[in-house]
Amino acid sequence: MAHTHRLDIVSERIKDLIEAQKVPLTVDDVFYGDQEIVPHARTVCVEPVTVNRSIVGAPDMVQNTFTVAVLVYVYKVQELQATRAEADALSGDIEDLLHTTLQLQTASPGSDIIIHGFVMENLSGYTVKQSRLYRSCRLTWQGISKTSLRFGP
Repeated sequence: MAHTHRLDIVSERIKDLIEAQKVPLTVDDVFYGDQEIVPHARTVCVEPVTVNRSIVGAPDMVQNTFTVAVLVYVYKVQELQATRAEADALSGDIEDLLHTTLQLQTASPGSDIIIHGFVMENLSGYTVKQSRLYRSCRLTWQGISKTSLRFGP
């Protein structure tokens, strides 16, 4: 597959990579985009943020810089420090997973869609949704690709 210029394709691939590892990660749900209601105790949302472009090389070649947020929510009836530790551990596991697929490749040969990407920030905190307090983490993932401005076939 050729490198992409589209934020939705990059975000969907990140979602698919996490979803494929739901069982070992012990994640209940993986969603494309943030959710108003988080239905289960361990939920991950992949939120497209931005794609920026700059001219590089030949007149119609651009470097695409993608930013995607991976939002991790944990809600359990237990000590707050245990929930905090669980959210931090889950976000660390997702970060490790994304760092094993730097080109967002799947098991298929030639499936890479970017040059490289990595988690540049892991922000630990909390979120209130529907009057519930969730321990949460926001992973900020950034990746680059190079494509032509003539995106069509």
